[in-house]
Amino acid sequence: MTQFQNNAIIAGNLVADARVVNTKASLKDGSPFQILEATLAINGSRKDAQPSFITIQLVGYTAKRVIDAGKHLKGSSIGVVGVLVDDKYTDDSGKVHSRIKVRGEDVMFGDKFASNFNSVTLYAHVASDPTKGSKGEVEFSRMSVGNSVYNAQKKERESSFFHLVAFGSRGQFMADYFHKGDAVMVQGRLHTSKTEGQNPDGSAVSYYNTSIVVSDITFAQRKSVEKEASVSAGTDLPDEPEQGVDYSTPNFGAGASQSTHTGVVPDIDMDEIDLELPF
Repeated sequence: MTQFQNNAIIAGNLVADARVVNTKASLKDGSPFQILEATLAINGSRKDAQPSFITIQLVGYTAKRVIDAGKHLKGSSIGVVGVLVDDKYTDDSGKVHSRIKVRGEDVMFGDKFASNFNSVTLYAHVASDPTKGSKGEVEFSRMSVGNSVYNAQKKERESSFFHLVAFGSRGQFMADYFHKGDAVMVQGRLHTSKTEGQNPDGSAVSYYNTSIVVSDITFAQRKSVEKEASVSAGTDLPDEPEQGVDYSTPNFGAGASQSTHTGVVPDIDMDEIDLELPF
């Protein structure tokens, strides 16, 4: 059951065959308990917008449904409902990174969705005071928030941190009123931006960062009641982020994770994609 405080709905096309991991466990019907991980390309709302690349993880019967339907192959159109998590991993050099993924709880199939779904609802606490920035004429505010979800496999709650980016009146509202410790309710969409890096051997590699572009944000409860704001920043349409610009610079508070979301970005042309994916 999708948790009220963290709900993600996305749909797009697999950029490559899903990676299927077999485990020693079995489902109740005797079939193998499998874990499926894949990357979805989610098209933007504008024709000229670049797609966002989001990692999904499906387990058990949810993974079995996808595999049995043959929807785990490159190009398959699939929708996922689940929770957003900040997954930690270690690269070959021993450096710890984090990557945003959707841990699926249900799936939907379609030969071609009329539109690509990209919606996130998140209840979280502000990890540090927001900061303002600009890229050219585009002004924005960014803020990191913390959230925790229950991992049924590990039987424990896991903390995750996410970058929020807000434009226009929402950005101004976020910068003016929110402070570390405040509880917020956020609605938005996932957005990935590409950056260039270098492997330990000197070869070039492309990475991506994932942010939540805010469409609505309001107080859930406050750490202090010194200031009361009766306004909500959900009255106008969100500005589109500038293509190729990374708005997701970490802004973590003391004690929060400071790893950045990294992973290899595949090319946009579905027929030419044959790169390592950010699993």
